[in-house]
Amino acid sequence: MSSSSHAKKAKKAKDKMRLRAATAADVDAITELALAALPDDPVWPYRFPLASQFPDHHKAYTRVRIAEYLDNVTTGVYQCMVVEAATTTARAVSSGSSGSRSSSSSSQTASTSTSTSSTKQIVALSMWDLPASWRPRGAAPPRGATDHPNRPDANPERMQAFRHALGAARAERFDAPTRHGGEHLHLLLLATHPAYRHRGAATMMLEWGRKEAARRKLPAVPLTLFSSPMGRAVYPRLGFTEVGTPVIVQVLGEAEYLSFPAMEWLPEPPRS
Repeated sequence: MSSSSHAKKAKKAKDKMRLRAATAADVDAITELALAALPDDPVWPYRFPLASQFPDHHKAYTRVRIAEYLDNVTTGVYQCMVVEAATTTARAVSSGSSGSRSSSSSSQTASTSTSTSSTKQIVALSMWDLPASWRPRGAAPPRGATDHPNRPDANPERMQAFRHALGAARAERFDAPTRHGGEHLHLLLLATHPAYRHRGAATMMLEWGRKEAARRKLPAVPLTLFSSPMGRAVYPRLGFTEVGTPVIVQVLGEAEYLSFPAMEWLPEPPRS
């Protein structure tokens, strides 16, 4: 397929998707998306290795986590952007029967037609921690998602190691006064449904971040994130560069570990 054909196909797929801000009312749809998308990334099974053995607990705790994120959206300290896709369902509809009768025999025939209906499905999400200057005056700091160490689907030591390592790295590489202080737009979570990957949804959400960084306040603020293994190929194409060495998440005594590059996108300096 030629490059122009690829471009037309990508544009057609993108035209069917719409970016919008999420609200607390989207908690169930976002939970379903998270359960479909996040297990493909090594970060998820690392922290929740028994998810398949306790599916009901896993779904319930995932919903709690999403609800906690959305609570921060409601208070104005987080922003959740989702991508919706229109899905079409076709079903056969009978239009009744018509009959012809003769003296010797009778027959009836039923005709059918196809009815289509369109619904919208959340197929991708991004969760952003807003810069301090964007938050409402007097707003409380974001409330972190609760780990719930007694949940049966999780490994509590790994969850603690994950939170500690990334929290310390963020404080040093992004939040420090010598870096960006509180003035950066931090991407906490990015996920796309497996059936909608490679269609531009992640790019739509990251482009939103770059445009919002310039629209909200001048000078524009940087975008920051810790890349999961699945995202390492995506962010450099959109102008993100690594900051220092990757952050290692590892429980003492375990051989298994995860590596998270710290990455940032820096806006162009204002023209004089």
